[in-house]
Amino acid sequence: MRNKLILVLGMAAALAAGCAKSPKEGPNDAEIRYFESWVIAQKAKHPEYLWKETPLGSFILEDTPGNGTLIGDAEATPFVFLRYTVSDLNGNIISSSEEDVAKQIGTYKYVNYYGPRTFYRKTDGLSGCLAGEDEIFTGMRVGGSRKVVVPGWLLTSSRYDTKAEYMAKKAQESAIYDITVLDSTTDMGKWQADSIEAYLRRVHPDASLDTTGKYGFYYYQITPPPADAAEIGESEKVYLNYTGFLLNGHIFDSTDEYICKDNHLSKTSYGPVYVNWKKAEEYSSITMGDDASNLVDGFTYALSKMKRGEKGLAVFYSVWGYGINGNEPIIPALSPIAFEIELLQKGEEE
Repeated sequence: MRNKLILVLGMAAALAAGCAKSPKEGPNDAEIRYFESWVIAQKAKHPEYLWKETPLGSFILEDTPGNGTLIGDAEATPFVFLRYTVSDLNGNIISSSEEDVAKQIGTYKYVNYYGPRTFYRKTDGLSGCLAGEDEIFTGMRVGGSRKVVVPGWLLTSSRYDTKAEYMAKKAQESAIYDITVLDSTTDMGKWQADSIEAYLRRVHPDASLDTTGKYGFYYYQITPPPADAAEIGESEKVYLNYTGFLLNGHIFDSTDEYICKDNHLSKTSYGPVYVNWKKAEEYSSITMGDDASNLVDGFTYALSKMKRGEKGLAVFYSVWGYGINGNEPIIPALSPIAFEIELLQKGEEE
């Protein structure tokens, strides 16, 4: 009996020792092994690439220097404007800012925005910029392009100090980025205001603009109201027509049936809509329709300045519009927008 007990204990100890020697599989170990194997195979297949490894473990394949402003770190250069295409390691395109690429892969939609995108890089809880993306930008210059393989452990919005810390966290699938830096700024508000002023000088060169002391908001009166236009009372229903668009002319909403159909905008009804009027100082409380839909502040502020029978153009920066996230995929992040608005006189609702 004693010999059997010793044998059993010995087998248990051997099993325990065997288990102790088996290293625990980390959350990224399989991805790391695959990525390393992929790099080795691709280096042999594509020796023409640079294969320059970054401190966090990405590989720069191609690097065409720009001659514009140097892109520093996220604190020095918080806003970067890019064109990009992202693919998986098999070459399948995942996303792109380019219209021709979207058409090529069958994801193109007329109503979507295509063109330069703004990346906000600071890690203050508002940024969607990923760690691997942020590392790509640093050290580039405006006008430059890069093709970079970014391992999955860097495709996170979290930030750590070392490569090892990133590798210890759960990874996404690795990706290949093709990017071109078009511009950068440290002051997004001023950049957007300058863009709006350039747009207005182009479309209304003789316009006398009313900024009313509100930074980033501009109003141009296209048609003045009748001389006898009455003040609009609080809680009145005021009918209006409008068309909303980006500064490049891309239309994202309208009450006009023909404009909607020309721009492939699908709506259940067309024609004038009404807003629930408020006092001018309470413009942000103006809502639309029976369901009291909320409206962006730039739109409601423009309404508060208008009278029945008036037609105007309101243009404002993203703080007054869709903010740091935009309304993707139709309105890009940090985008100034414009509305042409016409307030109807009583009896003109149809």
